[in-house]
Amino acid sequence: MKHQREKEQSEKESSPPASSPPPSSGVSGRKKPRKEALALEENPELKEKLQSFKDEIAANAERIMATVLPQKIQQLKELHQKILGKGDQVAAACILPSDEETRAFVAAQQAAQQAAANPPATPSTTPSPPKPIVRIPCNAVLTEMIDSVKTEAITVMELLNTVKLWIQLSIPEVSDGGNFGVQIQEEVVEEFAHAEEATYSFLEASSSYFLGRATVASKLAKHLTVQDYRHTLRQLDLKFYYDVLFAVLETQNNLTTIMDSFLKNEQRIRNPRGTGGTHMSSMF
Repeated sequence: MKHQREKEQSEKESSPPASSPPPSSGVSGRKKPRKEALALEENPELKEKLQSFKDEIAANAERIMATVLPQKIQQLKELHQKILGKGDQVAAACILPSDEETRAFVAAQQAAQQAAANPPATPSTTPSPPKPIVRIPCNAVLTEMIDSVKTEAITVMELLNTVKLWIQLSIPEVSDGGNFGVQIQEEVVEEFAHAEEATYSFLEASSSYFLGRATVASKLAKHLTVQDYRHTLRQLDLKFYYDVLFAVLETQNNLTTIMDSFLKNEQRIRNPRGTGGTHMSSMF
């Protein structure tokens, strides 16, 4: 047995070592990703589509800055004058439950409380009288104003977005010098973005107004004798009326500021480097 073990040991020592696997390259045998699409410079069809889109945006922006935006400023001025001084009409359009409805509601509540406190010995088959329905309509005058201003706000946002995109597409590639005009372009783009955000905030505020009014109205419907709910509902309408009024004025002022800034920096916006490149035709 001892001789057998010595023989096995000798065979192990004399046998060549097993070849070790080649070191892993860390890619687990994966192939390098193949370039699926050509670069823009090597794809004439894609480049032509992009240029066609840019030309369409530029033509729309030229038209907006030349005619549409000045007209919109005038329209907003007229809308502001139209709704100015309508606070009394808004307050009068806040229709609250009448004294008769309030008395009927209170009487029904008292009858229900008495019936609950003194239930009959024998269940009655007579159906209980229906509870009075309290309806609190929305403020029709203010709602019409909100709808008009919302339509204008959406239109203004579309116009601003188009011109802003046009300027962004006109920004040249980054270079070591001559970037003063590019900075002007970026500042004007920020002005457009600010005006967009201010206009959009009115849309959010209108949704919050209706939700807040519904909350107060529902509480008033349950507590008709609480005078504070009545005053709160009317004051809520008046407050948002002034919000609508100032939203129109702010949008008008923002558009005026944008037009003024564009006219003062028109050449830098159109040709930020001042040399070479595609020089856009003047629109004024």
